[in-house]
Amino acid sequence: MKQIKTALGATLTIAGLLLISTLGSCVKGDKGDTGAAGTNGTNGTNGAQGAQGNQGPMGATGATGSTGAQGAVGATGATGAAGNTNVHTTTYTIAPTTWTWLGSPNFYNGANATCANITSAVINYGMVAAFWQDPATSTTTWYAMPYVWSPTATQTYTVSLDWMQVGSFGIRFYWNDGTNAVWTTNKTLKIVTISGSAKAAHPNTNWNDYNQVMAVQAEYDNK
Repeated sequence: MKQIKTALGATLTIAGLLLISTLGSCVKGDKGDTGAAGTNGTNGTNGAQGAQGNQGPMGATGATGSTGAQGAVGATGATGAAGNTNVHTTTYTIAPTTWTWLGSPNFYNGANATCANITSAVINYGMVAAFWQDPATSTTTWYAMPYVWSPTATQTYTVSLDWMQVGSFGIRFYWNDGTNAVWTTNKTLKIVTISGSAKAAHPNTNWNDYNQVMAVQAEYDNK
């Protein structure tokens, strides 16, 4: 190394001057590029489950859904027990306003009614029995028609079947002296239709006896 002497008598080496010169001339360089992203860290452990929240309010009712498809036809039910097709009873209440005065030359009151049990088979092969009751005097006794009653020693009235056809019938009520007078209370009538087979199966039955007729009907009802 070369030595020099300064005016103050100091001795310096050239190498030292070069170092000082170099240090005094350093300048900051440009910012370098961003480095590559580091790898992701591992996931942390799951936190504890929070407490259950309060129940929310009920939601609005939804719209009505469309009608579902029709279901399959169900199985056929068991056959019911056979009904009584041999002896039928139909009861009628005869009010005072039911009667119609027919006048001369008949001089009787008439009343008509329907009865589905009066069939052509009953008319041709069986029979129809009619029974009369006056609730004003008895609610248990039934009289076969024609029924004749005498309220006085000289006056009688008769109630009887007047006519009959399929599905309907008529009755008549008359006084022996032709008086046009009807009751002021209701009366009761029973029409009993008996099939030809029931009539033939009971040859000893008195069909004008209400109790015997009801016994035959009960026999068929209980079969």
